[in-house]
Amino acid sequence: HRKPAPEIIATVSSYPGKLLNASAPRWGSADPNITSYGFYGIELGNLGELHDGDVYTIRYICRQSGETATVVDTIRNLKKEHAVRRDLTLKKSKEIPPPQQLDRDIWGSGTEMRLFWKRPKPGLKFNVYRRDYRRHGYFELVAQDLDRTFFTDKNIQGDQIYGYLVVSVDEKGNTSLPAPEINNIAGSDFLTDIRYPDQLKNDVRDMARVVAMPTEITLSAGSEEKVRIVRGVSRMEKPGEQLLREARELLTIDLSPFQAADEKLFAGIPVLSFENPDRELLYWSAFSLMRQVMLPPEGKCGYNYYVFSREPQWGWGHGGQVFHESLTMLAYVFMDPLGAMNSQRVYRERQYENGYINYRTGPYLDEKIEYNGQLTSSAPWYAWQNWGVYQVTGDRDFLSEMYQSSKRFYNYYVSNRDGDGDGLCEWGAHAVLESVRDARVAVWDEVGWPSNFEGVDVNSMLVMEAKSLAAMATELGLTKEATHWRQNARKRAELINRLMWDEDTGFYYHLDKKDNDFTFKKPNDLKREEIIGFLPLWAGICDSLRAARLIQKLTDPQKFWRKYGVPTLAADDSYYNPKGYWNGPVWVEWDYLILHGLVQYGYSDLAKELVKRVSENMISQLKKDHQFWEFYSPDDQWAGYHRQYIWAGIIARMLMDVGN
Repeated sequence: HRKPAPEIIATVSSYPGKLLNASAPRWGSADPNITSYGFYGIELGNLGELHDGDVYTIRYICRQSGETATVVDTIRNLKKEHAVRRDLTLKKSKEIPPPQQLDRDIWGSGTEMRLFWKRPKPGLKFNVYRRDYRRHGYFELVAQDLDRTFFTDKNIQGDQIYGYLVVSVDEKGNTSLPAPEINNIAGSDFLTDIRYPDQLKNDVRDMARVVAMPTEITLSAGSEEKVRIVRGVSRMEKPGEQLLREARELLTIDLSPFQAADEKLFAGIPVLSFENPDRELLYWSAFSLMRQVMLPPEGKCGYNYYVFSREPQWGWGHGGQVFHESLTMLAYVFMDPLGAMNSQRVYRERQYENGYINYRTGPYLDEKIEYNGQLTSSAPWYAWQNWGVYQVTGDRDFLSEMYQSSKRFYNYYVSNRDGDGDGLCEWGAHAVLESVRDARVAVWDEVGWPSNFEGVDVNSMLVMEAKSLAAMATELGLTKEATHWRQNARKRAELINRLMWDEDTGFYYHLDKKDNDFTFKKPNDLKREEIIGFLPLWAGICDSLRAARLIQKLTDPQKFWRKYGVPTLAADDSYYNPKGYWNGPVWVEWDYLILHGLVQYGYSDLAKELVKRVSENMISQLKKDHQFWEFYSPDDQWAGYHRQYIWAGIIARMLMDVGN
């Protein structure tokens, strides 16, 4: 957005006198409420407890264009729906004009705040709202129907941080959108402070996005100077002096033991030959990422476990492990073989007697998500991961115990996800979450709920699970069981090829569960070219002729062969958005599955080209902000939404698999 910044205002009928704006906390996310990619959000729960029947109003203004939009709706089915999408259409504003030229004076060393503004047209009065940033996520009415164009807030304590919104009120009581928020923190410009360091003050207040600590270092030619910076973060209840004491201790601690341990850890990683130095840095950085999100045993976890990301504001990234994130263990195992095996053991130690494994498993969380009488599980990549980890470690004890665990999980899954008993499975329980692709999915959003379909994705995964179980059984000398698993895989693969392949378009699609065709509500509405249509290539399901048809589709630059990798939806689909979610961006671990298929079918040159394309965007982001991201744009040097995301680390395995 070009300045001035846009704004969101939200109110709920049961909380008169309170409102939220774009600065309100967004629970479990590091994203702002107004993002650069057009998918906005606001947490109405900041106002307090919500109830079915509450009426909410959300108003949006683009101050740059002068356009506004409003949605008024009722909260329904709150126990089941925690996130609701509402689309807004911007139109030229007919709103009451907000106060103009809002400004402030701070008096009495910060104890008194005076707001002043200009009346946009005669007859308007004004309401003032204030937010206590240390206590609340909402603004509360503190002055109503002011006829004057100023407001004074007195007796502000030294540690209080207040934000203020001022709105116009007409004679009917209708209110305008607010003037831009203003607060009682004296502002400063970072670049100006760097340019003129003598004007800097030593006191640091909250709400600072950048904290500058200037110092001078003089270096002569050939000399060096070491600088150590310690950043201490703790919960509010921890005494500040204790945190400061611990931070000071770290300024003098001997780092050599940590360096030696780190060097030992990295010493086991295969050393590849790189012609491109940037790609080499990407390779080693990916291992650093994976190591940084691995944590020691605690709580219910008897083994080391990982978090999705150590981004502190992203709450649900800290809950624990899921199978789709554990694809990263196929790369991490080269750095820490025992750690990768133990991470997989976290699932085994929490597994139910009937074979069920949680959707998410962490030290303090068993996330089961009961939905429609079923428990949500993770997408079935479990046996394939365990077999892949064993192929690197060669640990027979691990193989034996994880074969039994993988077998139990497979049997549970196919027994509870084939509602019509036809030999093909569908996603179950909270099917959107279980399918991994949990937002902005073309078929889920525009056709129907996933459990209505025989999924080409879930059934391809189950073929690979059965193949992996066969390989594990063979390695353990369980010949009869290996034969059973091979027959199981072959039978499911035959069904996929017979029913899910469309000869006209040369692609695999989901099926309507009722009659096994590509029509659910409208003719052929399931024929959406999503990345999951390539999973039969990864699972070795298709013959060479169908593989060639898939490659033809894959390498079409108007569809999937984009500048920076393979998107999750064909670029010529009307729902495509390269900066969306599961409707366009490159998710690195899914491109790894495609790479696996390319190598398996002998398309090694295409595999190398794919890795090159994906790497290029990842490298550009690392150079720009030193971050690995949840996903990347296939068309531009852009990445989102969550940073330091573990599964981006799979790029290390991709580089290995093509010999860099």
